[in-house]
Amino acid sequence: MTLRPTMTRSGPYNSTQFHREMVNGTEQVKIQTVSIHGNKGTKEVTLIQDGKKKTHQTPLTRKQIKCIRKCQLVPGLFNDCEEKCTR
Repeated sequence: MTLRPTMTRSGPYNSTQFHREMVNGTEQVKIQTVSIHGNKGTKEVTLIQDGKKKTHQTPLTRKQIKCIRKCQLVPGLFNDCEEKCTR
């Protein structure tokens, strides 16, 4: 049995995703950003609707940073940030 080496990222890591959708006839833009520098990282969600911008940023946990560096999927990564933005 041979084990495949896991790919890990070293150095700073930044990722941004944009989502556009129509909600009740108005365009809503959701921007999700992850940045990791060293052993610390943040996740941020920005919602733009009708020219109003709401942003919420929280730190990443060690487990989330480890999964991101191994290129693994982290289910529900932005759920808590999105809840705070929609209030």
